[in-house]
Amino acid sequence: IPSIPIEAAAEAGVPAVAVGNFSWDWIYAPFAVRDPRWRSVVRAFEAGYRQAKLLLKLPFSPAMSVFPKRVDLPLLAKPGRARRKELAARTGADEAKRWVLLSFTSLDWSAAALREVESLGDFEFFTVKPLAWNGLANVHAVDRQAIGFSDVLASCDAVVTKPGYGILSDCVANAKPIVYAEREDFIEYPLLERELKRYLKNVHLPAADLYAGRLGAALEAVETAPAPRETLPGGGAEKAAEILTGLA
Repeated sequence: IPSIPIEAAAEAGVPAVAVGNFSWDWIYAPFAVRDPRWRSVVRAFEAGYRQAKLLLKLPFSPAMSVFPKRVDLPLLAKPGRARRKELAARTGADEAKRWVLLSFTSLDWSAAALREVESLGDFEFFTVKPLAWNGLANVHAVDRQAIGFSDVLASCDAVVTKPGYGILSDCVANAKPIVYAEREDFIEYPLLERELKRYLKNVHLPAADLYAGRLGAALEAVETAPAPRETLPGGGAEKAAEILTGLA
């Protein structure tokens, strides 16, 4: 959520509505602890955010109390469409095996790590391009222009990832178990870990095991992981539209 458009709207007398799951004053606050020069940046964001008429606050977010008025939205993400037969036909994946989505923008696996993954013969792994490895029998790269990310996720049995707002939303919307590795020096990580434990079957995979390709034990464990304690309702987009049209 940039603050300059909010300040410009206030100057023009136009109501400004912010939408997001974090604010930059929160992100930069630890920077200011380490280096006082960041304090003016944090204050500038805070001053801009205070001029917003309303914050539409997404799930998996901190308090964001700098915004004077806040409305919590339900989940925006919608379930994808399972297209398992089509994916099997396109990739040659075995429908009878357990399918796992590797949800990463990039993943630096060595040749040894790739051998570990390829040895997991009970699993078929999927990525969405541009993430791809050539020549692995059980790892398949999907072109999102042919089959969208949400549909690939809906077709799989579990997801391996590092927590982020988008993938958590998609996993909750599609009720998919998550195997997650920690994210270091990432202010959102403790909050996202807490939230995924509320709404998803989950198993933690140490980052060292992720980068070594040692996924087998975690993928077996997530099969019998406890069901989530809570559910998160959908309809966030519709609620946001209702609120926004009421402001017109």
